[in-house]
Amino acid sequence: MHAGLYDSRLMSGQLPERIEPLRLAGTGASLQGTVALSTLSRLAPSLHAAGPETVEVRMHFGVDGEGVRYLRGTLRTVLELTCQRCLGAVRHPVNIELSLGLVGSPEEAERLAERYEPLVATGESMALATIVEDELILALPIVAMHADPACAPDLGTTTSETTEDRTGNPANPFAVLSRLKGKH
Repeated sequence: MHAGLYDSRLMSGQLPERIEPLRLAGTGASLQGTVALSTLSRLAPSLHAAGPETVEVRMHFGVDGEGVRYLRGTLRTVLELTCQRCLGAVRHPVNIELSLGLVGSPEEAERLAERYEPLVATGESMALATIVEDELILALPIVAMHADPACAPDLGTTTSETTEDRTGNPANPFAVLSRLKGKH
């Protein structure tokens, strides 16, 4: 990586593909720009459809009063997920506040103050998109659904034979099996 890449306090626009979080924290650098959702391959299976959407990324690196190197910032986007009721697209706004403590090992992560989530940074460069993608995956809802309770699967129309028998009583769901069994 070019030695002067992080000399400025704010890099805006085009984000670097790879970053060195410990070095950025040491210089108090800030990054601002976008990441295309289409480049996040682990997130892609959770999306309803690939599109031109991007993630707005703002990151500030620094060292707090206790000597902890950190990454703070925000990630903003709208994810288009698949509604689990109707299987249509449902828009899910995401606004993530980052507060990551940069640690070198799982042992250091255990000692990290509660205000930080750990990010293992060993001094090597890492893909910026990986950090963004990890946070977006963690922000996914357990089950994506439209807020409107009227949202329902389109099962087509049912015949009266499947919902009621000829006497007006609810149909026995095993009646079809009973008829099939008699045909042998």
